[in-house]
This record gives sequence, structure tokens and C-alpha cells, in this order.
Amino acid sequence: MRKPDDIRRLVAAQLDQPLDSLPDALPIREAVVDSFALVELVIRLQEETGLQINGDDMRRVESVGDLISVFVDDQHSCRDSAGT
Repeated sequence: MRKPDDIRRLVAAQLDQPLDSLPDALPIREAVVDSFALVELVIRLQEETGLQINGDDMRRVESVGDLISVFVDDQHSCRDSAGT
């Protein structure tokens, strides 16, 4: 099972930011400077977690907490790399 703190650490590392600068309520557009950086971040999270994220789930991401929940919450439409 993926833990929120593990995903947050990956996000912080990819963005080169301290953990405490990425609270759940922070709008994703404030945390990630441009759309290319967001794509890079999502690709890195997918590689690290082995999940493929559905575009519908990504369209709903408005905050850092939303992004973390996409990779933690099994209710989302993501699939592992085996396609399950």
C-alpha cells in the first residue's frame, strides 16, 4: 500500500522543495511552476509507484493533497503497470 507521506516525499524531491512547503491545501499550480513540470512530476510518480493515472483523475487535481490522494486512494481510476 502506498502511504501519503511516501508520495509527499517523492513530490518534494521531484520539485526540489522541503516537505513542509507542500501542505495538502496548496494549489497544485503554486507548487508546480508550469504544465511541463507537472507532467514530469506525474511521470516520476507513475514510475516510482508502478501506477498509470487516468486523465480524468488528473483533471480533478487542484491541490497537492489531491495529487497525493490520486496515488494513494485505490478508489481512483489508476492501474498498476500490469494493467490491473
